[in-house]
Amino acid sequence: AANLAIALGLLIAVANSLGHDFYFKTFDRTATQSRQLAALRLMVVIVALASAFIALTGYDLSDWAAGSLSLAAAAFLPALVLGLWWGRTNQAGAIAGMAAGVALALFYLFAPYYFPVQFYEAMRGLSGAAQDQWPHYLTLREAANLADGYAKQAAIDAWINEARKFASWGGVDRHYAALFAIPLGFVVAIVVSLCTARPSVDVENFVGELRGAED
Repeated sequence: AANLAIALGLLIAVANSLGHDFYFKTFDRTATQSRQLAALRLMVVIVALASAFIALTGYDLSDWAAGSLSLAAAAFLPALVLGLWWGRTNQAGAIAGMAAGVALALFYLFAPYYFPVQFYEAMRGLSGAAQDQWPHYLTLREAANLADGYAKQAAIDAWINEARKFASWGGVDRHYAALFAIPLGFVVAIVVSLCTARPSVDVENFVGELRGAED
């Protein structure tokens, strides 16, 4: 039930973003409400079919759902908070913060799992693993390199699985990539906003009205 609820919410959010923000705002600003509704329905079908295809390939959708929530937080939280509570935030800063957050979140979501050896060996000082873990890892790596025949694949799998267990920053699971991506998004958005032109008076007044309505 929890997975179905998450999937439904994500389906509606993605379809609405593609149908309204992407199609209507980018390609057809003069579209009627009926055409917008038709586009939204089409996007729901496309996203649902894509999700069904992923499920049929054997991937664990709950794993995807957990990662997607972290990715969404990394993408939108800095822009939303700064856009509402810091009047100096501009379009360039918001976009840069979103791009930086998404990039880091995607990197941390995929690199430790699909490239665990490279990730762990390059950043083992940040992994938080015990001191005696590294010699054990080197032993497994050497065994994988020396093995041959039927034993080689088993040795390689043991080596990769060992790397995957410790391929992280401070022991943080890859599904919580937002813990690193959100602060980066804030920093990038603030720096870029300060280095570029401030928003127009109309935008600042609009944000002030929103904050006043909440108060």
